[in-house]
Parts: sequence; structure tokens; C-alpha cells
Amino acid sequence: MRLVGESAAALLRIGRLLAERLGDEPDMVDEYRELARVLRQLQDRTMRARMVSVGTVAAPLRRAVRDIARASGKRVRWELAGEDTELDRHVLEQLREPLVALVRNATDHGIESPAERAASGKPEEAVVRVHAMQIGADVVIAVGDDGRGIDVARVQASAGRRLSDAEALRVIFEPGLTTAEQVSGVSGRGVGLDAVRSAVDALRGRVEVRTEPGRGTEFRISVPMTLAVLRCLLVRSGARAYALPMHSTATALPAPARAVVSAEGRPTLMLDGDAIGFTALGDVLGTAREAVDGRRAAPAAVVLATASGRHAFRVDELLGQRDVVVKDLGQVLPRLPLVAGASVEPDGGIMLVLDPDGLIAAARSAPGTTAEPGAPPAPAELPRQAARLLVVDDALTIRELQRSILQRAGYDVGTAGDGEEALRALAERPADLVVCDVEMPGMDGFTLTREIRSTPELAATPVLILTSLGDDADRRRGMEAGADGYLVKSAFDEHTLLSAVRRLLGDGTDV
Repeated sequence: MRLVGESAAALLRIGRLLAERLGDEPDMVDEYRELARVLRQLQDRTMRARMVSVGTVAAPLRRAVRDIARASGKRVRWELAGEDTELDRHVLEQLREPLVALVRNATDHGIESPAERAASGKPEEAVVRVHAMQIGADVVIAVGDDGRGIDVARVQASAGRRLSDAEALRVIFEPGLTTAEQVSGVSGRGVGLDAVRSAVDALRGRVEVRTEPGRGTEFRISVPMTLAVLRCLLVRSGARAYALPMHSTATALPAPARAVVSAEGRPTLMLDGDAIGFTALGDVLGTAREAVDGRRAAPAAVVLATASGRHAFRVDELLGQRDVVVKDLGQVLPRLPLVAGASVEPDGGIMLVLDPDGLIAAARSAPGTTAEPGAPPAPAELPRQAARLLVVDDALTIRELQRSILQRAGYDVGTAGDGEEALRALAERPADLVVCDVEMPGMDGFTLTREIRSTPELAATPVLILTSLGDDADRRRGMEAGADGYLVKSAFDEHTLLSAVRRLLGDGTDV
């Protein structure tokens, strides 16, 4: 894998030399294109050689559920879906202990006793499920239970301060916080969750939690399929180029000055009716005074979204997307909160890969800055009503993942588990856009699309099909049914989904 990375970096250097000496794009040279194609194949095969299935860690997870259920007198059924999902061996090894901690926590503290479940009208046998799936270049692993859910009031009491529901779900990842009445090695939603968060952060991933009182809790871990190559958005701030991981990049906006207003003395970006904190990237990195060597700036805003929330950063230029061969900074340097790694550029220089969580935390704690130098404060605009979206998918984890992505982007999102439920929801409250799967029990996505098109009140509603069916024949069926867009789950990421949604809504704010 190291040699593949060196080869990719060497190819970039060759392309730069060809551009300098021939004065033309290197992709116009047949030999260069062939070399690039062969190296991509080598990289893909090397990646596959490192891949292992999630099912290889099933045994310790199943054993943890069985042992704790037996010791606590609970009846618990273990479920695993998507065990064939593959990811980098190193990534899965790093996730083994966090996953064990989550299933132990769910079984010990999330699941009620059989008597409690019977009293609340639930089956005495509870369920702890692990569901893995590939979403674009990421792998998502969800650990859920149908237990009592997280008691937000108890979290507030443990934290010693008043919190909103969203803040409470973030606080449970703080070291030492627990909601258990009797603390043991596995009790309490807080025991070990700080270690889970740290392990996921080290893998350049994110962890989210959703809970519903009396219905259960789901922890969702999203990590890159491999750490060797990372899809990044390249930006320039001052005189330097930086890489931002695409899995945390919600959107990018050119010329954002008109959307910037002042709120409580700090610059704020208005996006889809939401106010998002706005900070110059150079101010966060401490490079605001760097010389730009006469380069003309084309200011843009990049919105980063992580489990801790969203924040927008002003950059001087968008440089495009690229697969970046990420290298660790090694043991000599201390842990740098704003830096996830580095990459060697074609000219031999070093480009830093920035850490989205670290950037957001630093921006929120920094004093107010002027994100648009020389620009007068724009008049505050009345917030636009968020567009209403309906996500239709029979898989709970995928449905909630899509809802999370779209809600972070500022949309009002409803969900449905199949086509018939979707039609009932649309009859009660129409949507501005429907995002639907194809393979669902009862009414599938193709039939749902045809029903929408044949209903006068819904006929103009855009439909985006998001499915695992990637054949050309399936794509044609979707378009013939009346779909306005078609995405394949294994090939999409947050940026692709949001770009398609904005295009179908006619929102011109996306690049």
C-alpha cells in the first residue's frame, strides 16, 4: 500500500512536468492516460487485498450480548445485517473494541428486564442489532436496540447543567459521564463512550446517536472504507493549499458575501434559512497574514458537517476534488487538533489534510472575526422556509442516515418505510422532493414513482431514486417510471446526494 501511494504521488509529479514542458493537459498524452489507468487498477486491487468483511468481528459481538443477557436475566435476540460489507483490515481492527463496547452497553443498560418490557407492552425478548452497509467511499455500522432509550433528564442531572436534547446526546460522549444508577464495567450509556468517540475520531470518522424514549437507541459509526486514500476537497487559504475530507464537506458556495450577515457580533452564513457560524479559514489556522504572492482571490465558503454540528469557513479559492494519499505525521510531532494528516504534492511540497471536528471546535471558541474583509455587512434577509423532503426506504438505518445528511443541510425531512406509507404521508402533507429506494416490500420505488406521476396533486413533485440497483436496465426503468434523478448507493456520498437534491429543487447555491 505504501508503494501504491508513492506511485500515485509520482504520477502527479509526471503530470506536472508534462504540463510545464508541453504546455498542455497531461490527460491529452496517450501514454500518461494509460499509465494512470494501470495505476488505478493496481490501487483498486491492492485495496481489495486489504479488505475484510464485517462478519469477521461478529463472534465477539454475539458473545458479548449472550454473556451479559445471561448474567442479567434478560432475553435478547442478536441480529447482524450486512455482514458481507467490506472495509480496510486496519479500520475494522480499530473498530472491534468500540463495537463490543456499544453492544455491551446496549444489552446491559439499554435493554429493560423482561418484567419491565411486559409491563410496557413490549415483547419480553429484546433485540440488539448491528447493521453494516457501504455508502459511497464510507462504511456505516449501526448498533441499535429496542430498549428504553436514553433518558435526557438523567443525562442533564449527571452533567449538572441544563441541556437541549441534541446537546445531551453529545454530552454522553464526555469522559466519565454515566446515567447508570449502579456503575459497573459495562453499565451506563457514558461508560466507554468517550473511548468510542476517540477511536472513531482517530479513524477520521464520526459517530452519531439517535434515541426515542421507550422505543430504543441507535449509535451510527461512519468511517472511510480505507485510510490509505481519502477523497478530499482542495481549497486555498492565503498562499497555501489544504485538503478537506469530502465525507465531512456538506457543500461549497462561491462568492458567499451576500449571504453573510452579522449575528451577535459574529459573521453568520444564511443557508437554506439556517444561520451557520462563518469564520475565515486563515483565522482558525493562524495564517490570515500570509502573503498571497499576487494571486487573485475568488472567495468561497465551505460548510463542514460533523457530529458536533455545522460551521462554514471562508477560503480564498476552490481548487477541486482529488483522491489524496494521506500519510500520518508520525510519533515525533504531538497530536495536532486541526490536522488529520499530510500528503506529498507533485512539486514535492507538503499539503496538510485538515481535521473537520478540530476546525469546528477551534472556530466556535475563537473571538469574532471578519470573514469577508472589506465587505460591508449584508442586510439580514428573512429566513426562507426549509424545503420539505420525504425519504422512503424500508431499511431503518439507511432511512435515518439519509435523514441525518439532509437535516444537517437544513432541510425539513420526513420518512416512510415503504411506498404505501409514502403516499399516505404525501396526501397529508405534500413534499418538495421525494427520495426513494426501489426494493421495498409491498409497493416498490418504481410503482411509487408512477403513482406520484399519475396523481394530479403530486405530479409535479421531483423524485430522486437512491438504490443499490446499478444496472442500465434498472436505470431506464426508473426514468421511464418518471424519476427525475437516479443514484446508486454504493457510488454516492453526502456531497453527491446534496448536489442532486439542490439541482432537483432548483437551488442554485451549490457549485
